[in-house]
Amino acid sequence: NPERFENLKIINPKKWGSFSVEGVDALSFLQGQTTSDLSKLHDGEARLNARVDRNGKTQALFFVGKTNTSWMVFIELDFLAPLMEELEKFIIMEDVVLNKTDNDVTFYTYPTSKKPNLKDYFTTTICGVPGLISLQKPNTEFESLDFASALLLGFPYSEISWNKGELLTNSHHCHEAVSLDKGCFLGQETVAKVLTNRGASINNAIVEIDTDIVTPDEGDSFAIEGKNAGQFVKSLDEKNWLIQVKRAYSIKNKKVIMVCKEKEIEVTPCFLPKYEEANRHKLSEESYEYAMSLFTKDEKSAEEYFLKSLDIDPSNQAACEAYGVYLGRMGKYSEGIQFMDKLLELDTTSVMAHTNKSLFLMKLGKIEEAEEEKSLATVATFKKLGDESKKKRETEQVERQALQDLEKKKEMFLQVLEIDADDLIANFGLAEYNFKTKNFEKAVTLMEKVIGLDEGYSRAYLILGKSLIELKEKEKASNVFSIGIEKASQKGELMPANEMQQLLISIQ
Repeated sequence: NPERFENLKIINPKKWGSFSVEGVDALSFLQGQTTSDLSKLHDGEARLNARVDRNGKTQALFFVGKTNTSWMVFIELDFLAPLMEELEKFIIMEDVVLNKTDNDVTFYTYPTSKKPNLKDYFTTTICGVPGLISLQKPNTEFESLDFASALLLGFPYSEISWNKGELLTNSHHCHEAVSLDKGCFLGQETVAKVLTNRGASINNAIVEIDTDIVTPDEGDSFAIEGKNAGQFVKSLDEKNWLIQVKRAYSIKNKKVIMVCKEKEIEVTPCFLPKYEEANRHKLSEESYEYAMSLFTKDEKSAEEYFLKSLDIDPSNQAACEAYGVYLGRMGKYSEGIQFMDKLLELDTTSVMAHTNKSLFLMKLGKIEEAEEEKSLATVATFKKLGDESKKKRETEQVERQALQDLEKKKEMFLQVLEIDADDLIANFGLAEYNFKTKNFEKAVTLMEKVIGLDEGYSRAYLILGKSLIELKEKEKASNVFSIGIEKASQKGELMPANEMQQLLISIQ
């Protein structure tokens, strides 16, 4: 999604406000009363947080930021006074004071690495990318990210992406807002139990509905495979709906036949958020890869995303080299040389930087300088070969150690099977050993035995399907994955189910 690479102001249909939390006990108080670990925040940083009751049900979702003297809570205005009142009840002997503040609160996605043209702001993650929470009126220099796109990318909206009184674990924001390893907080037992067991019972998704077939109403239920699978929550526009989907049907990228008002519609739910969270390094890689996909089709657009990649992360060597090559193809040899020099600042051993410089200098008629760069490319090649040889030896050593560890496990599994040939764990372990050591036929035989012992063992379907792919038996693998996805879904085991769905798509 190209919007992921932009600095954008979020159009917010709900007004946000703020209050401060001050006093020597402010941090310990917030740690015990809210879900997120704030102890690692530095001044000027913020993160998503939540307040739940003793039963793990959401009271409010908000951001908390650290200053050098206090903590700031940024929250939708409808929840500001109720949250302050609720927190006040728990201030007994602590040195903590809550004060409502008069700030404009504006959110921006801000993936670029350049310093923003804003005075008072906190850095955080917004819509899955680096972002800002500003304490001043919206900056008109920023283009806007509309409500529907922000929702799709993961921005929190009450009564849409989360609901007061519902389990926090039913919201996709839970994974960003909860820290289970920070110590106790109110409602932790329930939240931890759900997250470490089977995960949320429902998940939020967006579907595009063919309104020529059916027009849902808010609250309408729908069925999948003859069973109640969820409900329609809110219409986002003429065709797109926010829905809640039960755990068993929450498989990413899977087409389903949804039945609503006795009408059948084929949809592929897009579960929220659409993308995984990305730091600047990962986001720069995404922009670079997108540019490369455009390179042979639309060179102008490719240039735009090469530059965005470097704007997000100036240390991205692949993007720096690719953009320099692009400039050379456009006949801009002097500019191309500048980017090859930047690449050499990042990697002094870059063979391609010297090689491309030599080529560009030759095109400019600077023969002597081109020959010098050619010589430097040769020296860099020998050094790189030496480094690669050393790395190869180190890798081989790690692989040998891993193989020795596998052999020890193999012996353990064989000893167990001598006592009980039908031991489920030992058969699975031996099958996985054969898969990892590339004995795929043996892995298939053993995994089929595992499934015969327990037809609901979802990871066995996953490894069996992978083994069949390696044996070039894609049709059998497809059948295995289809059954495995169903078995895993029934048990709420979404990790193997989603991995099998991705593999199924890749071989079809």
